[in-house]
Amino acid sequence: DNHLDWYGAELVQGSALDGTRPEGSPLDWTTNEWPSSWGPVATIEENGYGLDPMNEFGMHYWKLDVDMDCSRAVPDAAGNLWFELKSFISNGPGWEGNVRQNGAPYLSNNHFAQCGKANIFRRGQDQALIRNFPLYEAGTSLSCAGGALIIELAEYGQYVASVTDPEAVAYFLAKSEETFEHTYDLYNNSYTRTVTRELPFQVVVADDEQSMKVSDFRRYSDGSFFTSGPPGTSLEWSGNSLTLSVRSVKALGSHVVVYYDVGTYTFADCRAL
Repeated sequence: DNHLDWYGAELVQGSALDGTRPEGSPLDWTTNEWPSSWGPVATIEENGYGLDPMNEFGMHYWKLDVDMDCSRAVPDAAGNLWFELKSFISNGPGWEGNVRQNGAPYLSNNHFAQCGKANIFRRGQDQALIRNFPLYEAGTSLSCAGGALIIELAEYGQYVASVTDPEAVAYFLAKSEETFEHTYDLYNNSYTRTVTRELPFQVVVADDEQSMKVSDFRRYSDGSFFTSGPPGTSLEWSGNSLTLSVRSVKALGSHVVVYYDVGTYTFADCRAL
């Protein structure tokens, strides 16, 4: 499909295996799990549909992976570029109903997506989740000032970063020994405890060199780092720098849990190997 528009199939648009042409820009079916009763596993990479590491949301999310000329998109005051879209189900209910998306650049009955971002919508619902793309892929090896950062795919959909930068390892080890005061109420009484920070991962020593492996960081790539939710890690790009942030949790008792930030470290001048 050459254009994202409202007019159905284009004259020169490709067709499916059965010879039918899509009524617009076709979507690929994705899922985040594959029950054994479905038979052999299909993946986006191998089959064009099925399991997709970008799908963190559930079964039956449909994906449009597109190269777009964003010079025609609509800019907002912050410089974000927007375009409108709406789903259409062929041989079924047809057009999606009207929505009113919060934060849209202007009033419309359609969804708004940002150029250069991962945009997640649900049919007929006003909400939208807009995320930065992870600028790394499974097997990525980065050379940063001071050491290396290797990003691997440990399990389907879960990324692991191996850090060999000695300064970064030393930084997080030192941070993990720091303490802070935490005050909480329990049974109508107020208590203050001294909490020692701990890392939610282990530092490995091999051949007298220390390295660390951090995982489960993709859930924090939406810009809302650690304001709520479970502990873990995040990786965020800015130019050629990559910032690793770590959050942990500790149970102070059977009824008391405290979440806390361990530390944030920025790797300077990172380049793909």
